[in-house]
Amino acid sequence: MYPPLPPHDYSDNVSVLEHIRDPLAVIENTDKALRPGGVFLAAVEDEIEEMMHISPNLKAVRDRLAALDYTPVAKCCGIPLLRKPLKPS
Repeated sequence: MYPPLPPHDYSDNVSVLEHIRDPLAVIENTDKALRPGGVFLAAVEDEIEEMMHISPNLKAVRDRLAALDYTPVAKCCGIPLLRKPLKPS
């Protein structure tokens, strides 16, 4: 369902993850394609349950990004900008 992404240095997943059935698949796909040291703008806070929020609870996404050692480096309009580690964990 989620095709492989080309290598890149920046990814933006604002207002995406809560609207898809398998947000962890998108995180894994993005992580594989994001170059070491790349940055990821990711809205990972839980959302209210409603018709358009298929996956409102994003705790598993936050946990996975932490396990992958992504670190916050800034915020853009309140959304965390996360840096991928230079070396795999």
